[in-house]
Amino acid sequence: MVDPGPFLKVNFKADARESDIRMLLVEIDGSLAGGPGQLGDWYVRIPEARIAAAADKVKTSLIVEG
Repeated sequence: MVDPGPFLKVNFKADARESDIRMLLVEIDGSLAGGPGQLGDWYVRIPEARIAAAADKVKTSLIVEG
């Protein structure tokens, strides 16, 4: 059975390094669930209790475009 979420939809900057993406995932306790889509969107699974804090961290990250 696959955990249904919650998810954040994240678009990383084109020059984001894999190591930086991995560090961000560790910081937000997230895991990649899907992507990239046609527009470069990734879906990141986040524990329910951390969704608000994770969203804030992702919004302020220098490697995230949207």
